[in-house]
Amino acid sequence: MSQALSFEDFEKACQDNRLYQSLTPEERSHLFKLAKREDIPAGEVVFYSSETDSSAFYIVEAGRLRLNLNSGKEKIYEEGELFGEISVLNGSPRMGTMTALVDSSLIVIEGDLLFEEKMIPARSSFSIFKGLVGYVISYLNEEYAHATERIIEKGEGVTIEFKESLSKKLKQEVVKTICAFLNTRGGTILLGVNDKAEVIGLEVNSEKDLDNYKQSIIQILKHKVGINGSTNIHFNTEKLDNKILLRINCTPSNHPIILEDKDQQHFYIRSGPTSIKAPNIKEVLSYYQERFESSSR
Repeated sequence: MSQALSFEDFEKACQDNRLYQSLTPEERSHLFKLAKREDIPAGEVVFYSSETDSSAFYIVEAGRLRLNLNSGKEKIYEEGELFGEISVLNGSPRMGTMTALVDSSLIVIEGDLLFEEKMIPARSSFSIFKGLVGYVISYLNEEYAHATERIIEKGEGVTIEFKESLSKKLKQEVVKTICAFLNTRGGTILLGVNDKAEVIGLEVNSEKDLDNYKQSIIQILKHKVGINGSTNIHFNTEKLDNKILLRINCTPSNHPIILEDKDQQHFYIRSGPTSIKAPNIKEVLSYYQERFESSSR
């Protein structure tokens, strides 16, 4: 049920919200033009999973709500928190079902009016849009961190490898593992995690140390594999338990990756949690036909 909303009540409800704090007083007044208040009784659904009518985003004025995500996860929203922005930004269906756990009051922002110049100036629209994008980036970073936690819980295997440091000794092993992942099903290398799946973190003095390490891996791949060896890998630096990790994601290659070392050529694949070298040309040809020729049909 919609209720009258004064600017004073709007400011009070939004004062601790990150989007609101990022706006100038003028931009806040423009955002208010798009807002209304809606009371949600306990047990009532705000929106359902996969709902396509996603023209609004919300700020919790009072109460407590639960989002049941399509992934099976749950998230609780309380006073001052914003939700519903992803669907507004990209027009996608809702990612879960939002239900009021207690009698709640929401500030409803009409996102479909955000770029109506008759409603608010373009500069204010852009500032609000930029603030919403910040929410999405934070959400994606959070999901990425959760994904890393799940990788660690799963442990080493065909698509997961842990390395505890950035040492020169381990660097060659990292390159071999990358080649094996590219030749098999792809995978993830986590640096800063030991063989017991314990997060020990990386000892680095600055972000430049990590950048230098990434560049050295890319240069080794270009030199010993070729340009194609570095196009299917992606680096990401993140923090877990306040410790720095480097994550290397590898997507499967569409062609064989051969590692050259001291005038010899090696073809690595994954076998369980280990990167193994094909012992002879017969096995390489057999694997080549099964893995690469069949995938190109």
